[in-house]
Amino acid sequence: MTRISLETLGRAALSAALVTVMGIVGCTEGGEATDSGADTTGDGSDGADGGTAQTLTLDFRAAVNGADFACGAAAGIGSTGEDAQLDGLRMFISDLKLVGADGELVDAPIVADDTWAQERVALLDFEESCGDAGSAGTNTSVDVTVPEGDYTGVEFQLGLPFDLNHSDASSPDAAAPLNNAAMFWNWQGGYKFLRLDMKTGADASTAWNVHLGSTMCVSDTAVTPPATECGRPNLPTISLDSYDPTTQTIVFDAGVLLAGTDVTMDAMGTPPGCLSMPPDEAECGDLFGRLGMDFATGLCADNCAGQQAFTVE
Repeated sequence: MTRISLETLGRAALSAALVTVMGIVGCTEGGEATDSGADTTGDGSDGADGGTAQTLTLDFRAAVNGADFACGAAAGIGSTGEDAQLDGLRMFISDLKLVGADGELVDAPIVADDTWAQERVALLDFEESCGDAGSAGTNTSVDVTVPEGDYTGVEFQLGLPFDLNHSDASSPDAAAPLNNAAMFWNWQGGYKFLRLDMKTGADASTAWNVHLGSTMCVSDTAVTPPATECGRPNLPTISLDSYDPTTQTIVFDAGVLLAGTDVTMDAMGTPPGCLSMPPDEAECGDLFGRLGMDFATGLCADNCAGQQAFTVE
């Protein structure tokens, strides 16, 4: 759309325009009035240089002690350096933001598709079809739309905010990726934000899993969503500086997450591993800290600044 500048209107035309329409300082080719404060170059989000929108692809990599995550055998897991068989790694991320050149956060809506993403949430799947334990297909990138400009950091939540977390994954109305039943507990508890499955022991027969999700969610039954936020949200905020989305990759390292955890140990009477429940403190405490959270409250400490599991390369 072309603006007609004040200079080209001429003195007489300018006077007539000011008399006829007070407060209008420009017009379109078709004569439609425009407000001089309107943003015609995109959404004008803080932290970018403005201009038209651009689509950026954020790449992710999953690792185990630096090496690429892959199904099957892995060594040096946990505080005792156990051998393990890796059976799957998936996670939800939500409410992505990029850091503009001026240091301000810019909302980065996700480009939706039919399998992995909708506007606020994406499912990352690194498991390469780990036999019967895994799922077909992988997804290691997320497309976002932001104003043109340079970006120097990223922020997102590992998991789902309360308003998205307590729908029904089995409902025919559930839109991808929230229709993934393997990432769902129930309406009361919501979804598994992070699902890392493995087996330990000499014959790799002892399950030990990390299922991160909100706990202490109160409702009448397991199939009833809670009306108020869960007692322990367990929703870490991941903030990464010095990140260029056009050249760098976000890395999640399961080995780092578990480095201080004894994966041979499990509290009696509880499911194997860390399932984010209050009885799982021994299994969950250190790894929660490596996500920047306090296990006792399920909240970030200092915006989860102490998290270690996610880095940039």
